[in-house]
Amino acid sequence: MRRIQQKWLVLLLGCALALGVFTGCGNSSSSSAGGNTGGSSKGSSGSSPAKIANAINGTIGEAKITLQELTIPEQKNLATISITSAGSKFYMLTNPTGGDKAIFAYDLSGAVATADQKFGKDGKLTEPKGLISYANNISASSSGELFISNQSNVAMYKNGKVEDLLKNVMNSCNVTAPAAPLPAILVWSDLHVKMGILMDGKLPPEGMEPMPADKVPYKNISYVTMGSTNDPHVYVSGELDNKLNTIINVDSKLQYGNPTDKKAPDHITWKLRMFTVTSKYVVAYDSGDSVNLWSLDGKFLGHKELTKLFPKKQDVDYTCQSICAAGDNIYMAINSGKFGEDKITKIYALKVG
Repeated sequence: MRRIQQKWLVLLLGCALALGVFTGCGNSSSSSAGGNTGGSSKGSSGSSPAKIANAINGTIGEAKITLQELTIPEQKNLATISITSAGSKFYMLTNPTGGDKAIFAYDLSGAVATADQKFGKDGKLTEPKGLISYANNISASSSGELFISNQSNVAMYKNGKVEDLLKNVMNSCNVTAPAAPLPAILVWSDLHVKMGILMDGKLPPEGMEPMPADKVPYKNISYVTMGSTNDPHVYVSGELDNKLNTIINVDSKLQYGNPTDKKAPDHITWKLRMFTVTSKYVVAYDSGDSVNLWSLDGKFLGHKELTKLFPKKQDVDYTCQSICAAGDNIYMAINSGKFGEDKITKIYALKVG
């Protein structure tokens, strides 16, 4: 156990040292997608203006927020499974009605996305089918890799090629690339978290190192991510005391959520399904369809039902399918539609403050 703890510490220290080398060329330079007031913006060719939806202003507790819908081509009827972003790049893993799964890549400029023609075929990746058909999540790094998890395997897309990275690493695995341009990935399931350092696109002979059990006090893990460029820490959420979910920084042990005091404002009564971390905030979505917000130093700012962030429409239901961050830009894939009818997925940029 001591050997595993020491190796895990070396991995994290390696990330921290690499961060010092890469400061200034990571997500801090990513483009903002918030703040639009509606209207149009010129497309990539300058000939066809893209319509931009009006921004939605509101609050989550004491924090002011803005939701800005992104203008994304050919987005209609694409059921989104997972989204990820790095710098100005944005990716969606989709499962369209009556079609096959695919990964779409875009270049973001403000609230307008244009297809990344260098990705796959005209911005769409469908091959190899054995990988894409069973893919369950994607994660992008600032250094250009896109990681794809598929049941018990992990693959990497870079420079137009898909390469197998891990085979049979763990059942029902997910993959998380760090937000900073570091050669490290996290692979996790509901029971395990492992970390590995990539060198020239390959893992060392020892492969992935498991996170020591004393780092994660959870019986069941629900989500894992890493912090922003200036915060190369691992964050994990899971079931604590067989009851509730909280989020912890596994290094500092700082906890987000109060599992014991039922009268505490941040006593979350629903399972935290997913979350993301920026240089200022931790944003989590729970199974009660609410958005929960903390400052990075652990102060709870509030929560609000997702439906209440949108203008009131009769019988319209809103659910979040995926959430990610690139620098301080937060993105949410949100399904909306009337109860019992097919939902439409739209991507929103969430700006806090």
